[in-house]
Amino acid sequence: MKKITIILLLLSSLHSAAQIDDPKDPQGIIILSDTFCFSNNKPTPYLSGTKLTIQCDSVYIINKHRYILYEKAADIIRKKEYVNTCNVLIKNYEERLQAQNKAFDNLYKKYIQLDSISQRTISDTQNSLIQVSNTITAAQSNIVVVDKKMDNLTSTIKEQRKKSFFDKIWFGAGGIAVGIIGGLIIAN
Repeated sequence: MKKITIILLLLSSLHSAAQIDDPKDPQGIIILSDTFCFSNNKPTPYLSGTKLTIQCDSVYIINKHRYILYEKAADIIRKKEYVNTCNVLIKNYEERLQAQNKAFDNLYKKYIQLDSISQRTISDTQNSLIQVSNTITAAQSNIVVVDKKMDNLTSTIKEQRKKSFFDKIWFGAGGIAVGIIGGLIIAN
């Protein structure tokens, strides 16, 4: 019975130790249990996309840059170089500020380039719209001219038809007169 109890205790301690090292449930979620929260182990890095279940009352998460800063500060405190701690902190903040200024400058340059391209595109579009508007105005004036010419042509055709009709009547009347005269001449 003692052996079974010892084996059960050993298995339960191994199970709790396994939760500290790489505790994962079947779905791939890492569980940070109470034993993790009270451990004195070095901080564990987790990569982007890692799913965590936290069973502690609170957990503090810091980014990579802040962790490196704390590591440097801890090394200086361990070496008892307290004056250098301030210098390291100031240097780190200056480096971060320079990196942020550089990123801002790059972003600003890209913004200026994009703004320039946008302004050029707007100007080109306005010029194209002006050209299209001028073309449409010219086409409308040409349509008005063509409409006037079509009206003139229609009235000319009507006049020609009337004239042609009267000409046919005159030719017909002339033909009848010639026929009558020719018939009278032949009959006499």
